[in-house]
Amino acid sequence: MWMLLYFISFILMSFILLDMFIGVMVETFHKCQREQRIAHKPKSRPPSVAEDEAFFLKYSTTRRRIHSVCTSPALEYSITICIFLSTFVMGAEHFQQPKYISVLLEWVFYILTLLLVIEIMLKLVAFGIVRYLKDSWNMLDIFVVLVSLISVIVGQVKFQEKIPINMGIFRVVRVLRLAQVLKTTKIKVLLKTIIRTLSQVGNISLLFMFFFFIYAALGVELFGNIACSIDFPCLGLHRLSDFNNFMLALLTLYKVSTGDNWSGILKDTMPGCLPNDETCNPYLTYASPIFFTSFVITVQFVLVNLVVAVIMQALDDSKKEGHGETQMKMIVLLSDPSVPGEHIGEDSD
Repeated sequence: MWMLLYFISFILMSFILLDMFIGVMVETFHKCQREQRIAHKPKSRPPSVAEDEAFFLKYSTTRRRIHSVCTSPALEYSITICIFLSTFVMGAEHFQQPKYISVLLEWVFYILTLLLVIEIMLKLVAFGIVRYLKDSWNMLDIFVVLVSLISVIVGQVKFQEKIPINMGIFRVVRVLRLAQVLKTTKIKVLLKTIIRTLSQVGNISLLFMFFFFIYAALGVELFGNIACSIDFPCLGLHRLSDFNNFMLALLTLYKVSTGDNWSGILKDTMPGCLPNDETCNPYLTYASPIFFTSFVITVQFVLVNLVVAVIMQALDDSKKEGHGETQMKMIVLLSDPSVPGEHIGEDSD
């Protein structure tokens, strides 16, 4: 039992060293990005953006209050609750349900649809038609509401069987309302992070393809002739996971990159040579550990954590941009003496 202390301490120390390795790599990546930013002159924000953010200052008192309501977190949370209630109503339908439940669920759906229509109308008043349609998220709202209205109308049609299109598809599309949850501020930051990292992750994906191509070609050359036998049974290699051809080698390396039984594949690629066996390659005993160890370190520890570093940096940049936009809006509000004090307090919240 005392030998457990040896292995447990080794595992803990391995975790610590691995985290230190990842930390150093992430910090080096951030340092390189900072040096590149210093080398390039930052672009100044055009004054037209600040003027565009102050468009609501010319509104009347009533329209400005509507704008305050449409930009408040309370409306955002209320619509989110409506979306989840609508989804719950869809999920509450069941086989052989009583008639009163069907009627109740339909009326709840009508009310929730009406609330979403009211939201769109308020935002059209608050932002204007052109400014409202510029935002792709608002286009998604309009599409979801139109589908909901069509499903309501179709539900009242008495001759649905004469229509060539299956009208049940409109009820299924109601699930798109869940996409409106993505409009929340924190989730928007995450989506902006994903979009920002696509280009950099694309470059890292090319590195992945580069390493996979090299190691797959090398694996076919080294392990293409390995066959399982009674004397040397396989623990990881089989007909869908071997190095007999290039495509199977790519699939096998992808399996290794996920950590799935790569130790068994390593064992299978180190066959012991029987006496007078001229087809056996004794150098595989040394080449196989180098091959798989270098591949796992490069792919699992370096490239994967490099993707994590890129996402962390993009997330930090997105948060700073959101904070900067909030500060700019407050400066615009405070610089205009015509803005009521209570309005400034509502926006600052």
